[in-house]
Amino acid sequence: MGLTLVIALIFLLTLVIGHEFGHFVAAKLLGATVEEFGVGFPPKIVSKKIGETEYSLNAIPFGGFVRIHGENELQDGSAVLDASKRSFRDLSATRKIVIVAAGVLMNLLLAWAAFTAVFMIGMPQQAVISQVVAGSPAAISGINPGDQVLNFNTPEAFTSFIAANAGHEISFKILHNGETKTITTTPRVNPPAGEGRLGVAVIEGGVARESFAKAVVDGGKLTFEATKSIFVALTGLIKGIFEGQWGRLSEVTGPIGIFNIIGQASKLGLVYLLELLGLISVNLAVVNSFPFPALDGGRVLMIAVQKLYRRALSPHVENLVNAIGLVFLLFLMLLITIRDISRIF
Repeated sequence: MGLTLVIALIFLLTLVIGHEFGHFVAAKLLGATVEEFGVGFPPKIVSKKIGETEYSLNAIPFGGFVRIHGENELQDGSAVLDASKRSFRDLSATRKIVIVAAGVLMNLLLAWAAFTAVFMIGMPQQAVISQVVAGSPAAISGINPGDQVLNFNTPEAFTSFIAANAGHEISFKILHNGETKTITTTPRVNPPAGEGRLGVAVIEGGVARESFAKAVVDGGKLTFEATKSIFVALTGLIKGIFEGQWGRLSEVTGPIGIFNIIGQASKLGLVYLLELLGLISVNLAVVNSFPFPALDGGRVLMIAVQKLYRRALSPHVENLVNAIGLVFLLFLMLLITIRDISRIF
């Protein structure tokens, strides 16, 4: 529990600070004044000003922030601006969009780096259950798709073992949801056609160790494929919710569910944690890119609309729209968290 909490905190800091670092770098490069880059949230523990930017370490360790001069105006339309500083408000629409979108880009780069590390380290070869036939010895003994057979490195070795022991009770270990289980069952002598003696389909898992150059290429490909898959899944989920299919929220995992997944991955080793970090980072990038208020995609949309119609949106209206969006997202997260807790108990 303690180790899982530490790893979860490292994940959170890496993902959120990485995201904010994207905004920070883009703002610096495109001419806005970055007033503060903070690790954690206030109260402040220690800080140091370098040039025009204050770098702070704060007491609440759940993330970080970047404060860009002129980015957040007051609700009455005024802004506390310093004429000697370069304001976000005065930048061109293109530069504003790049700064806002840079957080999403950084999450994708983090995923790419994590996946590249996975390919460089490699994963041990393993036999993985891909399908279980209902009513078969495998199903009766509690084997599920996705389980890893621990005693055998290849599907061929496992299926040969099953064939050699048809009609005899056997035992072997599997890894199921991060937990090791001993399976005791008896392969069939004359199974139904197409089902096999145990009633499973087995595939080869694992990743061969690659050179740095090949790992970078394959890491980029995996980042692209994961982004595409998550985008398709998320759009389908959102469409279902708008059509009243609220039951589809069961497909979403919240903070509690992610915490449990991190705990399971930590038992498997560093490479599995890196893979999970990459997948979560891609998820954050895709979610944040959607044109919904309070998300980076929503901010980009507002900037683009104001540019298109050559009319600045009232700060009061913009703040109100973002607040409504944030409340909706928090409500959605509350529902998902309640469901995750109910699954535990």
